Amino acid sequence: MKKLSRKIKIFSCILLIATVFTTFGAPQAMAELYDADKILSPYAAVYNVENGTFIFEKGADEFICCSATAKLMTAVLALEHYSDLSVSVTAVKESLNGISQDKFKIGIKTNEEVTVKDLVYTMLIGNCTDSASVLSYHIGGSHGKFTQMMNAKAKELGLTNTLYNNATGIGGNISYSHTTVRDSLILAAYAMKNPRLAEIVNTVKYTPESVDKPINATVYTRNSFLSTWVSADYVWKAQTGKPAPSGVSMNFSEESGYSLISSTNYKSLTYISMCSGAAEDANGKIAAYGDVKRLLLWASDEYATVKVLDKSQIFGEIPVKLSDESNYVVVVPRDSLYAFLPHDTDVSTAIQQIYEITEDELTAPVNIGQKVGTVRLYLGEKEIASCDLVAKTQIEKSGTLAFLSALFTKNMIIGMGAALLAASLFGIIRFFVFLRMAKTQTPKSK
Repeated sequence: MKKLSRKIKIFSCILLIATVFTTFGAPQAMAELYDADKILSPYAAVYNVENGTFIFEKGADEFICCSATAKLMTAVLALEHYSDLSVSVTAVKESLNGISQDKFKIGIKTNEEVTVKDLVYTMLIGNCTDSASVLSYHIGGSHGKFTQMMNAKAKELGLTNTLYNNATGIGGNISYSHTTVRDSLILAAYAMKNPRLAEIVNTVKYTPESVDKPINATVYTRNSFLSTWVSADYVWKAQTGKPAPSGVSMNFSEESGYSLISSTNYKSLTYISMCSGAAEDANGKIAAYGDVKRLLLWASDEYATVKVLDKSQIFGEIPVKLSDESNYVVVVPRDSLYAFLPHDTDVSTAIQQIYEITEDELTAPVNIGQKVGTVRLYLGEKEIASCDLVAKTQIEKSGTLAFLSALFTKNMIIGMGAALLAASLFGIIRFFVFLRMAKTQTPKSK
């Protein structure tokens, strides 16, 4: 086995200088560049979906009320349970228990037949608690069993600090019914991958067709980024070349104040932000709207997909045998590499390249793209990208050199030596035999 010191070759532009290390030793730490004091909400975060990276965090792991995402989780389970939203369910008495005091209701009556579509749409758009309650009962068979389904799904998604008490998110002590901003954003990212759900949370208004004499004939989104129905103060209008807002939810609870989750897609990158816990700012405005908008605009402007390695970069040469075209092959990356980083990252100084060439020598033929090693890129201590190192060119085998090589292999040389030795010994023996015979046949003198 070859020594590791012979196999591993390190190429690095420059190790991170101390200021770079402390500023963004990993992409998450870049959030320090945004002043957290400017965010009035005590619980906030920004999440990049494509890279699964949190780029801003403030109290992101503190417990908050489940009202922020309980209905979102209910919608996830409902859309995964029902393939046809036109089916109807009966709002039996048990399905409406425990929601009489909540003000956000569509007005479903006991034993009324309601379509799943009307339930899901009114729950997500109008935050209607009775819709969530009816869905919960009919999917789980009981509210308790549906809650178990919610917590099982939370575990499946890796929501380690989330515990649901019901499908509506109302009531319950925060010690046994809670979530966090971090968990909420992971859930929101998962939910928005469902095209139907993404469509619903961006619907401004909806008129249920199966509910008899609803409290409001039409429900309107409570997300004021999208509609003026609640307030015109927060509408975020799309502008050419600028990020525009999308869903996801707006909630209020006495325990956690206002909780807003919204997302934006900019230059093929999706950011989701949540701010929770602040009531109103000094001007009487709901702080969550300003906080989320500032964070989404900052993230869209600050981060990008940056090329960190070009596939034309040469990492060395490897000797090649049995070719009369070339006695070496150039080593390059299989592909160019990209990473999600602050757009102004100085790749030449911030990124460390560590590579391993596993072959000391190659024998022709050598194929283009033949793997000969690996390169890994690091930002601080975090690996951000990697790929194979490969042969850059095709090198054909020489028939003449291959024949000569086969002719003069170690075994062939040993064999030829043995044959020559045997022939020599045979010649010597024959010489002495003929010499003896010659002596015996010489006539005696008289």
